[in-house]
Amino acid sequence: MNYEAVKVWIDVSQFAWMIAATIWAFWGNKAKETNVRVDGVERTTSDHAKWLTRINEQVKHLPTSAELEELVGDVKALKAGMDGMREGLKGITRQLELINEYLLERKP
Repeated sequence: MNYEAVKVWIDVSQFAWMIAATIWAFWGNKAKETNVRVDGVERTTSDHAKWLTRINEQVKHLPTSAELEELVGDVKALKAGMDGMREGLKGITRQLELINEYLLERKP
């Protein structure tokens, strides 16, 4: 039996085993790192989905363009009514001034 040949084969098998273990450790750590990153992305995506859901719920309650146009029309009509009242009050104010002047001049 040739002990030198056996020793060479043991050294070759040990070298092959070390290479395989190194590759396995490298890919194992790479997979762990990838899993950590994927978990982080999933968490972020979940947070964004919740955020978008909240925004969509709030947007549902906003008035539509048609409702805003109707509101603008109502505000314009209200402004026109107020302008009309202002003009009417000018006449009433003038009448009250005249009554006040008359009463001040005709003081008994």
